[in-house]
Amino acid sequence: MDLYLFLLAFTLFWEMSTCIQCFACEAQRSDTNKLPLCEGFDYSAQFIADCPKSTGCVKKETRLISLGVTTSTVERGCAAQTMDGYQEKINGHWTHVTKIHEVYEEECKEDSKEFGKSTQATHCFCRGDLCNKSEIMRSGLALVAALVLLLVTS
Repeated sequence: MDLYLFLLAFTLFWEMSTCIQCFACEAQRSDTNKLPLCEGFDYSAQFIADCPKSTGCVKKETRLISLGVTTSTVERGCAAQTMDGYQEKINGHWTHVTKIHEVYEEECKEDSKEFGKSTQATHCFCRGDLCNKSEIMRSGLALVAALVLLLVTS
C-alpha cells in the first residue's frame, strides 16, 4: 500500500518533457510568424518556445555593413531539422512522417565573406534547453577541454 501511495505522489510531481525549449524571437515582424521581437529580448517566458520538431536551438546574427557603419540584428529559435512532405510506406499505406535529422554540430559558423558582400551572418547551433540565450555562444565541449588542460598543466 505504501508503494502505491509513493508511486501516486511521484507521478503527481513528475514533470513530463516532450521536447526541447529554445528562446525564440525574430528580427522584424512578419505575417506568418507571431514571435516577439528580439529587440526587447529579456530572457522572460514570453521568449520561450517548445521545439517538438528539433533537438537543438539556433541563434543567428546578421550584420549589414554600409558606408563604414555596421547594423546588427539577432534572431533566436528552434533549429530546422525536418523536411515537409516526407512519407513512408507503413502497413502497405503511404503515411506522412516527421523525421528529425541531426544535421548540425554544436558550433558557430560564419557565412563566407565574399568580396563586395554587404551582409554577414553567423549561425550558432546548440543542444539543451534554452541554450541559445547568450550573447556569445560557445560549445560546452571547448570549455571542458580548456578546464582539463588547465588542470593537467597545473
